[in-house]
Amino acid sequence: MISDIPLEELAKVFDEAFYLRKYPNIKKLGLDPMTHFYHHGLWENKWPNSNFDPSWYERIYPEVKKTNLSALRHYLEIGQQKKFLPKEPDLISHRTYLAENLNNALNLKQKDLISIIMTVKNPIHDWHASIHSVLCQTYQNFELIIVFDREPGELTKNKLTLNSTIEDSRIKLIATDIPGRSNSLNFGLKLSGGSFICYLDSDNWYDPNFLLLMYHSLVISKRKLAYCGRIRIDELGAHHKFRPHHLDALRKKNYIDLNIILHHRSILKHTGGFDPNLSRLIDCDLILRIIEMGYNPKEVPAFLSYYDDTQRADRISVCISREKNYKLVRLKKIQYVAANNESMNLDQEIVRPQKIRLEFSSACQLRCPACPTTTKETLKVVGQNLLEFKNLTVMIGASPWLKEIEISNYGEVFLNPELPKMLAYLHERGIKVFCDNGANLNHITDEMLNAIVKYKLQSLTCSIDGADQETYKKYRIRGEFNVVLSNIRKLNEIKRKYNSQLPRLKWQFILFDHNKHQINEARKLANELKMDFQVKTAWNSQTIQSNLEQIKLDSKLEFLTRDEYKKAKGEEPMLNICHQLWNSPQINWDGKVLGCCRNFWGDFGKNTFKEGLIEVINGEKMKYARLMLKGLTPERVDIPCTSCNIYKDRKNRSDWIDL
Repeated sequence: MISDIPLEELAKVFDEAFYLRKYPNIKKLGLDPMTHFYHHGLWENKWPNSNFDPSWYERIYPEVKKTNLSALRHYLEIGQQKKFLPKEPDLISHRTYLAENLNNALNLKQKDLISIIMTVKNPIHDWHASIHSVLCQTYQNFELIIVFDREPGELTKNKLTLNSTIEDSRIKLIATDIPGRSNSLNFGLKLSGGSFICYLDSDNWYDPNFLLLMYHSLVISKRKLAYCGRIRIDELGAHHKFRPHHLDALRKKNYIDLNIILHHRSILKHTGGFDPNLSRLIDCDLILRIIEMGYNPKEVPAFLSYYDDTQRADRISVCISREKNYKLVRLKKIQYVAANNESMNLDQEIVRPQKIRLEFSSACQLRCPACPTTTKETLKVVGQNLLEFKNLTVMIGASPWLKEIEISNYGEVFLNPELPKMLAYLHERGIKVFCDNGANLNHITDEMLNAIVKYKLQSLTCSIDGADQETYKKYRIRGEFNVVLSNIRKLNEIKRKYNSQLPRLKWQFILFDHNKHQINEARKLANELKMDFQVKTAWNSQTIQSNLEQIKLDSKLEFLTRDEYKKAKGEEPMLNICHQLWNSPQINWDGKVLGCCRNFWGDFGKNTFKEGLIEVINGEKMKYARLMLKGLTPERVDIPCTSCNIYKDRKNRSDWIDL
């Protein structure tokens, strides 16, 4: 694997001394730093210098992954022109921003009134720090409206507390008899008179230049919303937080809260104020609403707001449920999408996983009764055939970022005669290979046994559901118990020959009523064969008839069947399979995109070998499926997930994925 940047260009940005300091093992191994970065470090997202963090850059700017370029090349060719940040801002970049902007900001006329809205509920002992941070602003044309959600008597007491230490006509302490923070904020907005508005909680405070620099950024950019960085303080110290704007990322997780924004009052005429139905996440809801309506925010990469995040029992984040409010915000997103016919544009997330699942063989020589390969349920979509070496090389050659591949799913991987050549090729490319979904190991050549050790197959799960032939064959129909154990012994011998710990071997014992008595005997055999041992519940509906407590002790399972799990937990087991659409999507032997290892109902409409991995896993149907699993858009009958019990269960319980 080599750099996608010419060596002479790389030399201009590569800092050898920094590289050796950050990665001392390079020097210990006697490797040339530039050569190592050129062949390996670039794709491993190692820093070329102290000013560029490739992992952060890729995470913050998801469009990088769609280009198939390395993060560094994207920045040099595209990101710099778009003024993308090369790394997360720190105190050095903060000081740079101040040096470049503060003098010009001080020369601005302070003609516009800025209204600062603060809400308090209980008598607050630490609000004086917040208030003083406002009074110390270099921008002095402001009003501070403190809305107190209490009875009039409480208001009088706190007004006396405030006035005993602070006398300033710009501070107004008012009360509302309508409970709820959203109502308090809306009440404050109604009474405010500023052309610009910002918000301050009693456990936050401003840098002295907050109003000045935020106001300056809006005047210069002619935008109506700005946000800055924040310093969060907790028991472990101070943490600097700032993220460049990306609507995709904001929809997944809000990183702009009320205490770091300044906006023009006119925005609220279009978006409305705070939602009184929400007791939490009101900032997430309002800010997302503003941005989705076309108000692109101005980023101020300086840390101008402080947040006290030490743990206290009276915090909203502790005493008010997030889950209920989160579901309300989700529902509003779906309603917004439906009203604006925007379902296809809602989520521009580009997925570029470092791991995929690629079926090397969907054919199998056994006839296990509960397997959809046996019942031919997989035949229409998955088919029964083998991955070809030429297709593997086409896909891998166009996907240099891939680091891991799972090669087993609905078939027996060792039926593919090109397996040794494929393992050699993947080993040469530095890709780790796993066979964790399982193999039956009934038919495997000596060449394959040598290949999986020589080319470092990382792990191999062997499905052996019994401790003798009589029990084993009841489920593994056509299987030969002694042949399987013989092949495992051969494999262990080859591992000794190569002095290798790989592949790690696991004996997977699927629990049925007919084999429950052999759990301990099978575990003993697994130990003798240097295999990990795991008991697993069966996919099909069944019952374990007797000795339930003893079987739980022997199997180390809390639930002996999936039906028992669902009854106790109130949800389908294996919910984590849905995450494969993001972190390890399933590709069929013929290039079809299946999305997850469970799906055999339909494909997602594109072919990996013809159109490329990035293109297919970010195709329209895959994107829509991910939105469905997030609960952000209605289901569609042409999306395979709609046929899946796991999705149906998520839908019934509104248990959506939150990434």
